[in-house]
Amino acid sequence: MSISSRSAWALAALALVFPPLVQAGKVKVWQQNKPAHHEKSQFKQVVISNEGALRLSRRVKPLSALDATHLWDLAEDKNGNLFVASGDGGKLWKISPDGKATVLHASEDSQVLSLALASDGTLFAGTGPSGKILKIETGGQVKTIREVGGYVWALALDARGEVLYAASGPKGKLWKLSRDGKGDVLFTSKQDHLLCLAVGADGSVYAGSDKDGLVYRIDARGKAFVLFQAPQSEIRTLKVLADGTLYAGTSAPSKRGTTSTVQTGESEPVAQAPSRKDTVSVNTRREGKTSLASNKSVDKDDKDNDKGKAAPAPSIPSAGENSLYRISKDGMAREVFRQKAMVLSLLPLQGRLLVGTGMNGQLFEVDEKTREYTEIARLEHGQILSLLRRADGTVVLGTGDPGKLYVLEEQFASSGTVVSEVFDAKMISRWGSIRWQG
Repeated sequence: MSISSRSAWALAALALVFPPLVQAGKVKVWQQNKPAHHEKSQFKQVVISNEGALRLSRRVKPLSALDATHLWDLAEDKNGNLFVASGDGGKLWKISPDGKATVLHASEDSQVLSLALASDGTLFAGTGPSGKILKIETGGQVKTIREVGGYVWALALDARGEVLYAASGPKGKLWKLSRDGKGDVLFTSKQDHLLCLAVGADGSVYAGSDKDGLVYRIDARGKAFVLFQAPQSEIRTLKVLADGTLYAGTSAPSKRGTTSTVQTGESEPVAQAPSRKDTVSVNTRREGKTSLASNKSVDKDDKDNDKGKAAPAPSIPSAGENSLYRISKDGMAREVFRQKAMVLSLLPLQGRLLVGTGMNGQLFEVDEKTREYTEIARLEHGQILSLLRRADGTVVLGTGDPGKLYVLEEQFASSGTVVSEVFDAKMISRWGSIRWQG
């Protein structure tokens, strides 16, 4: 069925009425008016609200054609140049303001996974599987300043742009380095991978892990606290606001369990870090539900003494459900978004949050104050891996499978199509009428 631009539906219901020949006079109705009814539907420029209403999506416009499978990270300098970390060809791209794309660096590694841009235009990039940290000067010169091994999942600079933090796996290390790569491990967790980073205005470093779904807060001395444990096994993305509020998104394929404390103990090592496109499938899952640590310190001699007090979750997510959590400065956490999708990217935007997900390429807008959310765009790609707001206010999306760049526009699509799953009446039937509302 086709939707015109003047027919943004508040509710769409499809009722097909048929009397089975073997049961004369018996009427059945097939309804399509809830999100669950559309799990197998095919959408083109149409989105569905959490109440089941079908609407036209926001328009997305291709930005620049890149030869890549995944676009892991994005950054923009003060001149309007866009930098793109990509795989599986291990290329770092530069896109000029006029849209021209050039390869700034081709790595020997298959993945350029992470970027951090200093205010003076110096760019840092992390790779995998050899774990190189690259420094790219404004003139384009590229130099390897450190090789930490494994995968450099995330990079972040402090407020002054002088200290570079790197989150890596498969040994769960957080590195603290100078701009020339000098420095050492600041913190080693007992998690296999530290997947994401955020640096607060007060200098606190936040890191999210796989396996136990932990959010750490690490101070300048390397003292670490388990600030939060999600019911899901993986924290994929973190964003910290100026007031210290932290948002954490999960992307685990299944839930872990329902015990109430953060567990301790060693786990089996991972021989090879999983591909980021598979969003890290873990070897061992400990049971646990949403819990807050009692601010018990974790120092380097006793890293991951992760015991804490339990805080009840609204409900335990089912298998395949992932969430966005808001964590206040005092460690109180609450869920503001849940969806049967993987939360892969976040972007705070004018009092709201854009949430990029996989594996259906859905982009959501979350109003944190009201806890309401709506799907605003759905791509023909499986994953929205990166989000960036440019200096001119436009929002850029980086995708995976394949790797493409899009600009999110304010206008809505002029038309869209929804193809529902096939309904099998399981007997010879005569179909009646079709009716929709909205």
